[in-house]
Amino acid sequence: MYSQKKFQIDILIIIFIIIIILVMNKILKNKIMKTYFYKSLAKFKDVFPKEVLENIEKIYRLETANFKSEQYYNTYSAGMEAFSDKYPYGWTSIANNLWNIHQEYAPVGIITMAENRTGKTKYFLKFKTPEAGIASLGTFLEIYKNNAGRWYSLTISGQAEYLEKLKKIEAKYVKELFS
Repeated sequence: MYSQKKFQIDILIIIFIIIIILVMNKILKNKIMKTYFYKSLAKFKDVFPKEVLENIEKIYRLETANFKSEQYYNTYSAGMEAFSDKYPYGWTSIANNLWNIHQEYAPVGIITMAENRTGKTKYFLKFKTPEAGIASLGTFLEIYKNNAGRWYSLTISGQAEYLEKLKKIEAKYVKELFS
């Protein structure tokens, strides 16, 4: 006979199994996204200088909570905000230097999400692949002479603050690519 206690134990076991599946799914998803980013970054080893690649990786690590954020999963970008609702979404310099030439790297649209750090609703560019996001950020950095602080702010003080955060981040993938 099936007792009340046995039923409760079975329910707890089922709940425990579901939790394990959810946790493993999240871990696997993060590992896949990191691998996808690494392989995409490697494609640009001979395109961008090592210093630009290092800043790309550091910005992605900071802006995507080390590739774990929903914003990254949904956009493949490092928090690239849309400043207009029409192409090129406020990013004319990247459009002229990359997207209009290599349309495979152009954004595929805009997505509305809460910003990772603030929780504010913002509009972000959505890319088809991590490769497209990396190409866009790399082009941005080349336009601004690899000033990674410019990704965060137009002000000198804001850029300096951002650069200090980036200094604390190791570009592990770039280090591996060049070892």
